[in-house]
Amino acid sequence: MLHFFCNADQPARFNHLKRELGITATTLSRRLDDLVEQGLVNREVFPEVPARVEYGLSQKGRSLDPVLKAVFGWVDANRDASKLV
Repeated sequence: MLHFFCNADQPARFNHLKRELGITATTLSRRLDDLVEQGLVNREVFPEVPARVEYGLSQKGRSLDPVLKAVFGWVDANRDASKLV
């Protein structure tokens, strides 16, 4: 999920995340709650009817960007090699 946020240039709404990640609403809700609690993701509620909530990386979450990109780059580069082992 952090990989999605690192590649996104703007915050995302719950249903957009659900569609993009292909996970259930319950699972997404739990993961987002965990990431918000850890301070990696910001949750912003807009005073509209119906309510609008957007999720985006916090400054702390953005600080992980180089690390996550390196890890995911390594995974992509070694994906085929791991199947041979």
